[in-house]
Amino acid sequence: MEVEQIVKATKEIYGETSNIYVGYGRTKLVSFSYGDPLTEEEIERFEEKTKWVVPAAFRNFLRLHNGAVLFDDPEYGGGPEILSLDNIVLMNQFYKLGLRSWYPIVDLHVSVILIDSERVKAGRDDYLIWMWKTGAIEDAQYLNVEFTVWLDRFIVTHGEDFWLW
Repeated sequence: MEVEQIVKATKEIYGETSNIYVGYGRTKLVSFSYGDPLTEEEIERFEEKTKWVVPAAFRNFLRLHNGAVLFDDPEYGGGPEILSLDNIVLMNQFYKLGLRSWYPIVDLHVSVILIDSERVKAGRDDYLIWMWKTGAIEDAQYLNVEFTVWLDRFIVTHGEDFWLW
């Protein structure tokens, strides 16, 4: 499955707002919003400026949408955010998450998903990392999946932290 197929199916199934089942016989209204697409040149400028490598799957997502908020509460906000390139830089500076070759790509509010740029450079697919924002860097955990698999599972689980199950 490709990122493009996942995004297309998500939009077809959920639209801009949708009720999802959250367990115990309850549903919840959620909304979805997507940033504008980026060009390959914009992504390359980001890589040159930051010295980080953007993996192919995340690059494909950015060419569709420069960021997205998924499973958001339409009234109160707070949904998980796949970061735009500008927000990646801002979050990295604010939380000082760019230690080593890591950079944030998903804000889960109390935790974050990062990419290990060195693993991407080495051609590895196990480049995603999860960590608590207030946790020690030593407690970060590799998810052993690439972005396409992560996104697919995240959509299937309605935005839940499936890697903690």
